[in-house]
Amino acid sequence: MAGIMNALYPPRCRSCGQLFNPNGLIPDALIEAPNEARWIKRAFERIMRPWVCVPCRSEFVPIVSPKCTVCGVPFDGKGIDHLCGRCINKKPLFDQARSVGLYGGSMMGLVHRLKYQRRMELGRPLGRLLLTVWRRFWGAENYDLIIPVPLHPKKIRQRGFNQAAFMASQWYSSPSAHIVEQPLPPMATDLLKRVKQTPSLTGLNRNERRVVIRGAFSVTDPKQIKKRKILLIDDVCTTGATANECAKALKKHNAQKVDLLTLART
Repeated sequence: MAGIMNALYPPRCRSCGQLFNPNGLIPDALIEAPNEARWIKRAFERIMRPWVCVPCRSEFVPIVSPKCTVCGVPFDGKGIDHLCGRCINKKPLFDQARSVGLYGGSMMGLVHRLKYQRRMELGRPLGRLLLTVWRRFWGAENYDLIIPVPLHPKKIRQRGFNQAAFMASQWYSSPSAHIVEQPLPPMATDLLKRVKQTPSLTGLNRNERRVVIRGAFSVTDPKQIKKRKILLIDDVCTTGATANECAKALKKHNAQKVDLLTLART
């Protein structure tokens, strides 16, 4: 029945908007890559196939080694993970940041559709993609809390939802959410608050972003943060300035560890 419906009413790609066949597969040759990259590409292919056409799925570029061991920025070429120059000069306040893929092509299109066009149906597959990658690479870590990066209340009223919180909420309705070996830590959306309304950071350089975002976050209940290992969730990491300010607020109240997981990295 699904095949007949797809033939009669083919869906539109949530990235480029073109009609497409959701049963189309990316040729194996386009997925061939080193083990880590191949695994992430196959996860993206499996999860996003009902939503994204073959050409757009082919554009997806996973972030894999070599990358910075702290901020997660990818390096060109081959080699082992190591600190980047910026982290050597000034280590961020967060402990580690990782992203699923590069922010461009289909990944940028998907984020924009969810974030700015309220294509809420994308929250579940994108959230599932985040969960799958987290379980693969970070799932053994014993986090105490998952905290989506908060938006200012005015931004929430304008947009209608927090895309980071919406994607993270899908973790708890995912079929793999209740795996006994790796139970999910609770999600807290009220412990970290955005107290400073900031203009859009788009187009700002690293130093400008750091100045604009300074002092933007505060903790509402310090007792719930003390000695906790926290995983921040967001859609995109650009310079890490937002995550750094979140970590600053959390570590001010003695959070033991603050990591960041995002869909994409510029």
